[in-house]
Amino acid sequence: MHYEEVEFVPREPGLPDSQMKDNRGSGWIPGVISRGNEPPAPIALPEKHFAAAVHKTGVGGILRLVDDKGGGHLAQLKELQWHPTSRKLLHASFTEVKAREEVVANVPLIFQGEPEAVSTKSGQLVRSGESIAVRAKVTDLPDAIGLDISDLQVGDTVTARDVVLPPGCEPAHPDSVVCSVIPPTLVVEAEEAAAEEEEGAEPELIGATAEADEGGEAES
Repeated sequence: MHYEEVEFVPREPGLPDSQMKDNRGSGWIPGVISRGNEPPAPIALPEKHFAAAVHKTGVGGILRLVDDKGGGHLAQLKELQWHPTSRKLLHASFTEVKAREEVVANVPLIFQGEPEAVSTKSGQLVRSGESIAVRAKVTDLPDAIGLDISDLQVGDTVTARDVVLPPGCEPAHPDSVVCSVIPPTLVVEAEEAAAEEEEGAEPELIGATAEADEGGEAES
């Protein structure tokens, strides 16, 4: 498997909020990396490079974090905090993993083909995301998984158990919906509901709850 590489530098723990904001303004975002039973180590990552990597892997993906001495660490992105309106990255939490360790990781999905209902505008393809959660050893994780959707009809739904995975991999959540084809009117209703929910939203945390990352603060 190819791992997206992102450089990082150690970060002084317990920085005041003002200093954290200054770091973000200069293009760095705070994070922590957990290694075994050791306390989480504070780090900082270049926002632009890290955002590009996250766009490909998503939360739950495996990255290679490269330190200032050139050493690499395989790490799984466990949590990611975003600002609800600006969508700027605020904080990232990682856990170091070993090559032969079994993990649940997000693998990019490549949607192949186009349903006839979509091409004729009688239906709309709704994707639950750009990746699928897979359980496998780190070395068995593929770079991406292809999914042929050309035969889907209006009303069809694809779940994780329907996706053909490579040897050594199994769906972490077999009943989770990967994509579906629905009438266009349902898409409009869903978009309106999402817009209403976004109003007044607080910083968005993707992943597990932000507990115990340096004193329970997601932005430490």
